[in-house]
Amino acid sequence: MKKVLVIGGTLFIGRCLVEKLVKDPNLQITLFNRGLTNPGLFPEVQTIIGDRETGDIDRVADQDWDFIFDISCYYPNRFKDLIPKLKGSVGRYILVSTVSAYVLEDAPAQLITEDNDLIGCTAEEAVDTSMRTYGKRKAECDRILLEAEWLDKIIIRPSIVYGKYDSTWRFYHWLYRINLDATMILPNGGVDRANYAYVEDLANILVESMTLEQHSITYNVSTHPVLAFKELLKKTVAVMERNPKFVSVNVQALEQQKIYPVKDVPLWLNGSFLLIDNGKLRRDFSVEFVDFDLSLKQTVAYYESLKWPEPQVGMDLNDEKELLLRLT
Repeated sequence: MKKVLVIGGTLFIGRCLVEKLVKDPNLQITLFNRGLTNPGLFPEVQTIIGDRETGDIDRVADQDWDFIFDISCYYPNRFKDLIPKLKGSVGRYILVSTVSAYVLEDAPAQLITEDNDLIGCTAEEAVDTSMRTYGKRKAECDRILLEAEWLDKIIIRPSIVYGKYDSTWRFYHWLYRINLDATMILPNGGVDRANYAYVEDLANILVESMTLEQHSITYNVSTHPVLAFKELLKKTVAVMERNPKFVSVNVQALEQQKIYPVKDVPLWLNGSFLLIDNGKLRRDFSVEFVDFDLSLKQTVAYYESLKWPEPQVGMDLNDEKELLLRLT
């Protein structure tokens, strides 16, 4: 029986992963987390309660593990302390990173490969807790793992992840409005282009990461073709059979109204590109991606089961209506 440790495991990507791992009777699963998010979610699984940003994390080095999945690595300093302590006690370390670790500013509109440069991270940024430094901190965690030449490792860098249990609420911001047939702002007509990663596909990729004998160290994960955001929304509207209205508003007008990407309008890339090359992934992995329309239907069905709760990110719908009245 293989011993598997999942650091995290009860929120979004980690939760989908553990749901798959527990179905394998040949795996002995242990979770390490703070016990704050969805406590008791997997009662059949042993859980080590602790905070990875304290000395608690050293407890995982007291045991031998065939595989460690690290879903919640956001700060490099404690991570840098941990990795040497695992020498001789872990078979393979599988880290969930992000394409935000790449240098994306002023990136040309071409596919980003695993050879693209990682963004830098200063000592001050390494301990910063804001989203402004998220990509920088993740890049530094990647570098720490890459420098551990003795360790068998796989680093997974997904693009924008969507699907059930999504704790970011980014895509749901739009699903909620589409379900209401709302009139909503579409910055710059939705021309920003990106590709996405369906969480079920990502979880299957992580599971397969345990069994790849010959593998690269880093893999970009996107599970669907590059789309302009307006095309993603068009596909979603068709799947949901709704009739919302999208109003194109130029960036300058939104900036004048102090409306910003991410905080006010989730998934608005503001002229950036997330064009991710997944060629290495397709070469080495056997995972068959869920059809895009089916993935959208499954995501919508999940939120229908929750009775369409109020989104926790983005501007309020009433504020958006008032803004549209001012702008149109």
